[in-house]
Amino acid sequence: MAMLLINGEPVPARSGEQMDVINPATEEVVGSVPKAGLEDVEAAVSSARKAFDGWARTDPEERARLLREGLARVRAHQQEIAETLVREQGKPLFEAVGELHHFVHGMEFYADLAGKVRGAYAPLPSTLGKSFGLVLRRPVGVVAAIVPWNFPLTLMGTKIGPALAAGNTVVVKPASTTPLSTIQVIGHLNVALQFYQQALALLPPNAVDDLAVIHNHLGNIYNDAGDLDRALPHYRESIRYEEMQGNLYGAAQTRANVAIGLVNAGRLDDALAYALAALRNYETYGERA
Repeated sequence: MAMLLINGEPVPARSGEQMDVINPATEEVVGSVPKAGLEDVEAAVSSARKAFDGWARTDPEERARLLREGLARVRAHQQEIAETLVREQGKPLFEAVGELHHFVHGMEFYADLAGKVRGAYAPLPSTLGKSFGLVLRRPVGVVAAIVPWNFPLTLMGTKIGPALAAGNTVVVKPASTTPLSTIQVIGHLNVALQFYQQALALLPPNAVDDLAVIHNHLGNIYNDAGDLDRALPHYRESIRYEEMQGNLYGAAQTRANVAIGLVNAGRLDDALAYALAALRNYETYGERA
């Protein structure tokens, strides 16, 4: 059975639950994976956050070298990975091989860019004569990569490639229908990452049934650290997924919690907007109930 990958180690879901992966062509079970829950999400994000400082300080050329080593391992196992993708997704083998090549090519592109991130030296307005500012580009922290089912390897590469190359750490959540090939690829990359294995965590495949929980949790992490501006985009994504699923009560609770945080930060106008939207959610929820 495939496993979660947290803190550089393969582990089962804390609940012990599993789910089957079905071959869409034959309807046969081709494997099983842990059905992760909120505790697993918290463990993966916490691990990635601990690894962030070390990975961000790693020389960009060293990050690129490690990524290329991982990609060499992926290439060496390409037939095995492509056959897994065929079984879990149903696409022809030549298309699966092509997708894997596309993944490797894209990742190599981002690895090549790792040492080419440049800042800027910009003139600034000043009443005391000429002055200049130095703009530095820095990694932002833990990145959540939500991977779709249709091109799971290619689209995973477009998320984890730039994030890792720039010095961020990543938590990957593959689609519930195509987690097995993703697990194989992440495993090979992690072998190459060596002491930085915490930089890349994997939560297959239902990290939670509700993506809102992931974003809400990330928002709480940034909010608890006093960085409300970085928390707000995650809270907004959480609200979006809650409303998409018809969970108006959950959306209202999230909006109400954000409103409280904004009040504490002295941003009263923004807090009022969230509070009024929460009331509308509560009212609609009550009418439906």
